Amino acid sequence: MGVIVRISKHSKAEETRKALDMLNKKNGRKKSKSLADFYGKLQGAYGDGLNYQKKLRNEWQ
Repeated sequence: MGVIVRISKHSKAEETRKALDMLNKKNGRKKSKSLADFYGKLQGAYGDGLNYQKKLRNEWQ
């Protein structure tokens, strides 16, 4: 979600810097999303990884 910072021509440079610094502090705390956030950990989706890989390679032959 976007944030709007309004700066008028009458505002001082210090006020502008304060507003932008506060904005950076708020946005810096957010954790980036990963695939697990949307679908869970997907543990055991393929079973044992080595067996799954062997199965795929056997299908190629």
